[in-house]
Amino acid sequence: MTVPPRTRLQQVAAPPVFVSTLTPREPPLAAPVWFLGVDPTAGDPTADYERGKKPTACVLLREDAAGLHLDRVERLHENAEIVSLAESVAGPVVVAVDGPCMDVPQGRTGRPCEREVQRMGLSLYLSGGNQFAGVRDWMRRSFRLFAAFERAGYALHGTLPVADGDTDALLPRTVAEVYPAVGFALAAGYAPDAPRKLPKKGVRAGDDYRAAVLAALGLDLSAVRSPGPRHDLHDAAISALTAYLATRARARWLGDKADGGGMLVPLPVLREED
Repeated sequence: MTVPPRTRLQQVAAPPVFVSTLTPREPPLAAPVWFLGVDPTAGDPTADYERGKKPTACVLLREDAAGLHLDRVERLHENAEIVSLAESVAGPVVVAVDGPCMDVPQGRTGRPCEREVQRMGLSLYLSGGNQFAGVRDWMRRSFRLFAAFERAGYALHGTLPVADGDTDALLPRTVAEVYPAVGFALAAGYAPDAPRKLPKKGVRAGDDYRAAVLAALGLDLSAVRSPGPRHDLHDAAISALTAYLATRARARWLGDKADGGGMLVPLPVLREED
């Protein structure tokens, strides 16, 4: 009996090598500023969406005179726990949440910021309309989480973005909406007039690509041991980094903050080596 040869495993292409164009902040910070990225999971309807069905990945960064550092990684269930994490630090804190900050009126589908993302050739779930249960529960959780931060005194969008040397313009507490897929694309120099599809997250090629972007931005998560999917950590990390870039005039708003809220997205800060 002839045994067929073993099928060769498909090789995974190496991720691109990115180089940051950022220079150290001048002048260095006199006091720490904190950046919390949150990737909320779908909300639990039995808890009125005040907690997630699964733990939510949170990445907290600290910037001080020595530069930007990873402070801690958490996976939390309750909205109140996530707010408490932000409240546990001393100094200005910018929270960036991967989820819509507000709903749309009944009968309307999509907000201006979401339509702008679509025009870039990137996909996302639109607010309103007929969503399947998992997306609907995620959006409702996000609305509740933003409301919890606002009740705690966080200003929606605040004064972002601010100039590189003008962190005094930051409000003590700010919360903003971000979208990690756009963050990874735009930070890495994605051009809307010549779009290229991001590798799918949750598979090795996609996770390696996102890790390469984060590492080029100064955040290496390879040594972090945290239960749960890696792509959740990556999304929370790019969310926190988008908040950081907004304090260095390296971010902008999509959409109309007065009409459905705005979405904070980074400007290109990386270049790909040939």
